Amino acid sequence: MALALVNSFAPPVRFDHDAHTESPVIDARNIGVNFKVEHGTVEAVKDISFQLYRGETIAIVGESGSGK
Repeated sequence: MALALVNSFAPPVRFDHDAHTESPVIDARNIGVNFKVEHGTVEAVKDISFQLYRGETIAIVGESGSGK
């Protein structure tokens, strides 16, 4: 399968997608988090995507207040 990236840093599916026979439990695509501060807006998270399949564990880490 050829992967085309269109205005995104993330591939459209995981590279191990063909190894899974079920649909993902979570399929989050192109998530972004912005918040306002005194002098403008902070883009804390930009264009993150992930899929979580049954039996897997994902850790999302970052500084306190980073938009997790």
